[in-house]
Amino acid sequence: MRINKTKLLLTLVILLTILNVSTIASIWRYIDFSTLSMITTHAPIGGPKDFIISKLDLNKEQQKVFEELRQEHFQEMKNIQDNIRVEKDAMYDLLKSDQPDTTASYQHIARIMQNEEKLEHITFNHFRKVRAICTAEQQQHFDVIIDEVMRMLMRPPRPHAPGAMHQNNQAKDEHYPLP
Repeated sequence: MRINKTKLLLTLVILLTILNVSTIASIWRYIDFSTLSMITTHAPIGGPKDFIISKLDLNKEQQKVFEELRQEHFQEMKNIQDNIRVEKDAMYDLLKSDQPDTTASYQHIARIMQNEEKLEHITFNHFRKVRAICTAEQQQHFDVIIDEVMRMLMRPPRPHAPGAMHQNNQAKDEHYPLP
């Protein structure tokens, strides 16, 4: 029995095409299109809090202090974020005029930026305090994971439907408030 070369080549091309499509589809699932990076699954489901606790292997007492630091951090962040929202609302209210006051808009922007700077200081000091509750060995682990923690915190929300961005921001604020 002789195999037709054309049929054999056609069969091989079809099989290779199917293999390529399935490979691309499996890789496609792991791409975060908002940042064009690969989605990693090594962070615990609970987010940065659980990631920090598990990676640093915090004991019960450290977890208690960490939770107190987080709550303190949330409150400080919320107050500053509220100030930013007030300034942004006031700034965008200027657009309701045919001749918006650009001087006033620059003043709002300056206050927003001052508050953004405060947020960065608060976050830096928060993580400085978290590092301080760690043992020397845990501090070495902290130094390795802090970049990853910050990437987790700074990842922009991925809206999937109208209004999803607002919902994602609310969910993000509940876990770890950021501007």
